[in-house]
Amino acid sequence: MAIKLRIRGTHEHSARVGQALHLLLTSRLPVKTIAARVGYDSAATFSKRFSERYGLDPAQVGRR
Repeated sequence: MAIKLRIRGTHEHSARVGQALHLLLTSRLPVKTIAARVGYDSAATFSKRFSERYGLDPAQVGRR
């Protein structure tokens, strides 16, 4: 049962950071706003998850 919860949680985070990547590439919204839109209460937690997934700070992606 714990394994299923971990997989589901991992998929959820992956989907959220994927949505965030799209917003970072297609909008001029601040990282804090994007984090909130994809369901993170904390921009710091979002940045950590995003960096773990893509190896970049989300603020760098929006500026490229």
